[in-house]
Amino acid sequence: MKVTYERDLNRTWLVLEEEQVYQEDYQMKMLKANTLRYLLPVLWQGRDESSSFRYEITGKLSMRGYFERNKMTCQEIEAFVRQLAEAMNEARNFLLEPDRILISPDYIFWEKGQFWFCYYPLQTEPVWKEFHRLTEYFVREADYRDQEGVCLISELHRASMEENYSIWQTVENIQEAREEKRAESREEKEEPPPEEYRTGSWGEETTESAFFIREEPEELEEGGLLGRLRLRKKRKRWGEWDGLEL
Repeated sequence: MKVTYERDLNRTWLVLEEEQVYQEDYQMKMLKANTLRYLLPVLWQGRDESSSFRYEITGKLSMRGYFERNKMTCQEIEAFVRQLAEAMNEARNFLLEPDRILISPDYIFWEKGQFWFCYYPLQTEPVWKEFHRLTEYFVREADYRDQEGVCLISELHRASMEENYSIWQTVENIQEAREEKRAESREEKEEPPPEEYRTGSWGEETTESAFFIREEPEELEEGGLLGRLRLRKKRKRWGEWDGLEL
């Protein structure tokens, strides 16, 4: 496949040319008739024994170019795999073959937080093989100071080596695991409320922070002194307590 770029004053195109005749079929007609959210607009032209496909990439950076300037973050990798899954679902919804989406850092483009993909009717490699190669690229280019990102890349790479793996299932599993991790992190970061004064049942002002100390994780076991004190404090205001029941 020959790769070139064409530019004028206002627009830029990626041109993929193949020494192969492509007979226009429903795929190109579907792409011409519809605007897809994640697939780049494409024009096809056949001449002699070759076929060329022009994708408008004005204002966009290739994934390779973007990550040469910016180290991959965990959030960007997560956004990419989610958008890839959505692009493949979008292709299916329009009766297109997900295996025709090019999964290569040179043919994936980024603009304002969104990734764009090339739909290439002459693609022969199955998408699962292309995805495995892409995870190897992620492993090479990862920012190893970002431990969360490294863990996500490792999980993607490991999943891509399993027999009969599913990209959709991999994305779903990773998203579920990360949501659980975020929920646990939010719970761990909960801090006691700041000191503030309220009026108690006797009309006196008293601080809610009395007897309130910073808990260590092992002291918050169910039934423990500080755990029950914290629980009871959340249920009632200080001035409404009938007494400290342990």
